[in-house]
Amino acid sequence: EYIRKGGKVGRACWSQRMCVFIEPAQLPSQDKLLPCLCMRLADGSVMLGWLPGKTDLFAQDWILE
Repeated sequence: EYIRKGGKVGRACWSQRMCVFIEPAQLPSQDKLLPCLCMRLADGSVMLGWLPGKTDLFAQDWILE
């Protein structure tokens, strides 16, 4: 729920700059664009459409940012 409301989350084992967030669809288009899960990487770049692995899904070290 936190991330759906615009919050960002990260893991304790990740670099402090890394986080996961939802990017709303913002492109003007006639196609129906859906929001996607994104990850900010340690170098500041953003990976669109991030898919968590099993280790991330079951991790107990998630941090709300």
